[in-house]
Amino acid sequence: MGTLLPEDFPLASLKNDAERMVVEALCDRLNDSWVVLPSVGLSDGDRDREIDVVVAHPRDGVAVVEVKGHRPVIRGGRWYAHDKPMEPQPLGQARDNAYALRARVRAFHPSLRNVRVEYAVALPNVAEIDGRLPPDVHRTQVLTHRDLVDCLESIERLVFRRSGQPLGDSGLQQLVALLRPTCTFQYEAEARARLARSRLDIVCSQQVQALESLDLNRRVCVTGSAGTGKTRLAVSWALRALLRDERTLLTCFNIPLAEDLQRRLPDTDDLRIGAFHDVALHLSGMPPLEIPTDADREWWDSVEIGHLHAHWHEVTDRFDTIIVDEAQDFRPSWIELLTRLLDP
Repeated sequence: MGTLLPEDFPLASLKNDAERMVVEALCDRLNDSWVVLPSVGLSDGDRDREIDVVVAHPRDGVAVVEVKGHRPVIRGGRWYAHDKPMEPQPLGQARDNAYALRARVRAFHPSLRNVRVEYAVALPNVAEIDGRLPPDVHRTQVLTHRDLVDCLESIERLVFRRSGQPLGDSGLQQLVALLRPTCTFQYEAEARARLARSRLDIVCSQQVQALESLDLNRRVCVTGSAGTGKTRLAVSWALRALLRDERTLLTCFNIPLAEDLQRRLPDTDDLRIGAFHDVALHLSGMPPLEIPTDADREWWDSVEIGHLHAHWHEVTDRFDTIIVDEAQDFRPSWIELLTRLLDP
């Protein structure tokens, strides 16, 4: 779990829900060697800047993350929101802030003279990039909702894109001294690990308490911010259903998450795990549908969904328990289709 600095930083003070979502994901899903600094003010003489998030690691380096709550479209190399060009352009804003931060950091202390600052844009409300990225933008520099699900890997891909000199423990402390001058911070790897273990113990205890009450209900909806344990709860619930000899379906929106769920659970005939589209197209009785190699979002939203609705009555599979992880990515009609798979 990443270390929020200061540790009592009021997330409610952030400008919008998108920024809170990203900061919570970084804090909950990075490992304990990363520090997370939201809302960093910076003045470079010409102008005052506010960086949405800075993340730093003693070995891996520093990155600036700018957050956009829009669902932008890329046309001709430019980003658009609501059919209007975004001003400033997201990656341009992130780059300018990263360069300004790099200049300040390098001048602050000799240990930071060669520090490298990467930059990215986070789009927590976007599942997939709509359009082709400009040629000067690397895919690792755009963090969609899916990337934030495994943001440790995503951030590592970003900072490892180019080689650079490690910060080291002292460099990280100097960076924090520059950006959070009122914050008392001493980097101690073992102390960070103990804190992470303690936080995990609390989360696991809360999950068990929540599970105990689920048996009382026929339908359960669990909500929580990123990293609060919803996926772990879904896995635990699937195991409990299997112990009751129930035919169980555990589904989600995207294939990487489905593969992660498959690794966590036993391979048994009573448990079906997969992304919604993959599961739906392979249910018993569902006629086959050829997926074109160039299938885009419009094809999935029209042809594939139309095929499912037209033939759902032919499906013979039935389940006693159906669990949906990351249900906010599901359309209401998909939930209705899944409900029809429950055995009366």
